[in-house]
Order: sequence, then structure tokens, then C-alpha cells
Amino acid sequence: MNDIDIETVKKRYSDRYKQFGYSPETLGWGKNGRQELRFSILTQIGDLNEKSILDVGCGFGDLCGYVMSKGLSCEYTGIDIVPDLIEEGKQRFPHGEYILGDFDTHSFDKQFDYIIASGIFNFKLLSESNAEYIRRMLRKMIQCSKHGVAVDFMSIYVDYQHPIAFHTNPASVLDIALKTTNKFVIRQDYMPYEYSLYLYPRW
Repeated sequence: MNDIDIETVKKRYSDRYKQFGYSPETLGWGKNGRQELRFSILTQIGDLNEKSILDVGCGFGDLCGYVMSKGLSCEYTGIDIVPDLIEEGKQRFPHGEYILGDFDTHSFDKQFDYIIASGIFNFKLLSESNAEYIRRMLRKMIQCSKHGVAVDFMSIYVDYQHPIAFHTNPASVLDIALKTTNKFVIRQDYMPYEYSLYLYPRW
């Protein structure tokens, strides 16, 4: 994201954090955000035990707590642009590592076994094409992962779209996936109006 969108996102989440504190509402999921269901689907991308995970847009680092609750021994790293969320994550899940930064521009000195991102594509960007942003991010994610990438989206096939929300056409995401790798899975079997994408390195 460029500076305009970064500052918009940082303000949005910081304002919510001041209002709701440690809560799914701060992350924009509402009180019954079904975060655990999303985590369940995203972590089915592969065997995560004894693997390294990069959580892009990690928020509070709740994914770190989720994988631990499932008895998985993972090397967890979260990256997010919102300082309040990163600091809360460090306090709640101190066994993880946290990076305050933008995945889009951050330089990593290693690959991760899996990269997971939930909700990062759900806002309309102000100063660039959402489609181009998704394309660029997925391309970098697959380059930075050894075994796979799992991300989720909101579908255009809904009854209502919030003015600031970005809903994707699954056909468009399929096109992006085909241009990123030749091995992938699209899942829309777990929740209405949302779906997930698994990307794997090319055959």
C-alpha cells in the first residue's frame, strides 16, 4: 500500500482499538466474527506442525494463540502496520515474533514454510487498484514461502456491501491465481459470502 492507504488503515484500527480494546470488533469482525472458523480453514493448507508461519496483517497475533491451542509447535512471526495491535500481540502471545511494518515493502532475510493472511484484502484502497494490490501481494507471498500461502476474501455475491469494504469476484481471483502458480485450491465451503485461496509452489 502507499502512504495514503497505510495512514488510513492505521487510523482506522487505532481508533477501533481505543474504543474496543482487545476485541474482534477492533479488527472489524464484529462480536461474532467467526475468527476461529477462518483460522481453521486457513490452517488446513498443510501440516503446520514444526513449521514456520508468517501471519501477514497479524493484528493481535491471535493466529499464534490458535495454533498453540491446537497443540501445534510452530515458529510464528506476525507482521502488521498498526503499532497498537503489534504491542498488544507481544503482551498476549510473547512466544511469537512480531514485525511492525508493511509486508508489501518489507525485506525478509528468509523464506517461511507457510504464509497466512486473513482479512487484509477486505478494504477498498483509496489510491491504487485493489486488484493490482492483490496480484502484487500474492506474487510476493508465494516468493517468500516454501510450501504455500493461504488467504481469504469477501465475495461479491452478497446481499449488502459496506461502502469501505472490498468484495472480490472469485473468477478474478482465479485469474490472479493462475498467473501466480499452477497449483492452487479455492474454498467456498465453510461460510456464505467468504472464500479462501491456497497457493502452492508450481509443480
